[in-house]
Amino acid sequence: MKSRILVDSCVLLAASVFVSSKDINEEEPLKHHFYEECKDLFTFMQKNMAKRIGIITATIESEAFGVLDKVIEGELRRRGVSRSENFEVFSCVFNICDIKMRQLIGTLQREPVDAVDVAIKFTMVRKLYDEMEKKARSLPNIAEAKEQAVPKGLKGALNWWKLYINQDRFIHSQILNLLKNPVDSDDLMILAEAIHLKMIYISTEGKGGNLFIASKDRHFVPVRKKRSTYEGREITDEIYNRFGIICEHPQKVKEQFIAEKSAK
Repeated sequence: MKSRILVDSCVLLAASVFVSSKDINEEEPLKHHFYEECKDLFTFMQKNMAKRIGIITATIESEAFGVLDKVIEGELRRRGVSRSENFEVFSCVFNICDIKMRQLIGTLQREPVDAVDVAIKFTMVRKLYDEMEKKARSLPNIAEAKEQAVPKGLKGALNWWKLYINQDRFIHSQILNLLKNPVDSDDLMILAEAIHLKMIYISTEGKGGNLFIASKDRHFVPVRKKRSTYEGREITDEIYNRFGIICEHPQKVKEQFIAEKSAK
C-alpha cells in the first residue's frame, strides 16, 4: 500500500480557523493556536495532491462541522469577544472559516467505509482504551518508591521526590488523561475507520506503506514538553503495536512522511 495521511477533525478545524485582521477590523488576525502547524501539513498535502496522500472520512467531516461554531466561539472569547453580544462578528468569522474548511476538505480524498466491518473494529478499539484506562487506575506509585530511595540528606536540598513525581506522571500522562477526559465515541470511531481502511489498502495494494493519523488529540498522539526527553505515549505505542497505525502531531507526520519517501 502507498502511505497516506488521515486528517483528524481537530487538525482540519485548526487549519480552517484563520481570519485576516482586515476582515474583522482588528490589528491582529484571528487564528487557532495550532493554525500554523496544521495549515503547514495541508500545504504539504496540497503540493502532493496528485498522489492523493491526504484522506478523510464522513465521520471526521461531520465531527469537524459539528463543533466549528464552538471552536470559533472559544477563539473569540480569548479576545474578550462574546458571541451573544457580537453576533455579527461571530457570523462573519464563522462564514469565512466554514468556507475555508470546505475548501480544505476538497483537497482530501474522501474514503467510504463498510459500516459492518467498522463496527467490528470499533469493539477492538474500545477494548484497547478500556485496558489503557484500567492500567492508569492500577499504576503503582513509582514516584513514592523512588522517594524512599533518596538519601534523607538530599531530599530537602534538591527536592528529588518532586522531580520523580513529575517525571513519573509525565511518562504516564497519556493514559492518566483518560481518567479526567474519557475517550469519546467519535474518537473510537475514527480509529476504527482507520483500521478498516488500512486493511482495505493492504488487501488491494499489498503491504509496504504506512497509514498516519495526523492529530492534536492526546487520545491518539504523544504528549510532549519542550526541553524534555520524556514523552507520554503509551496509547500511541499500543495503537501502533496492535494495528500498525502511526498517530502523530501534524509536523511530525510531515517529517516522517518526507523521511520515508527519501529512504526509498
